[in-house]
Amino acid sequence: VSVFFFPPNSTSVHQPLDQGIISAVKIDYKKRMLSKFIEAYDDIERIQQLASTIKKGRKGLSVGCPATILDAGQIIRQSWDNLSESVILNCWRHSKCLLHLSETSTPEARP
Repeated sequence: VSVFFFPPNSTSVHQPLDQGIISAVKIDYKKRMLSKFIEAYDDIERIQQLASTIKKGRKGLSVGCPATILDAGQIIRQSWDNLSESVILNCWRHSKCLLHLSETSTPEARP
């Protein structure tokens, strides 16, 4: 096992998460969050009636209230699951952490 110490302020250049994986998940998260808000307000009468029957601490996006930690966690999981293998592979390529990843290798070319 080899351990490398990166100089300060170089993580955004060398770490694959900083090369686009985090931003791809954030973009998908924001789209999903916005669509949940829109869904809630499309049927506002039914949602308000449903919200009146739920305890205050359990209300969330499903009843038109602010997002709970559970809502955020579920949306992040969905966003991560929606992330394609090619996005992750491209981020690893751009990070240059693994020098053996060639620019021409694709998920389809691997066995």
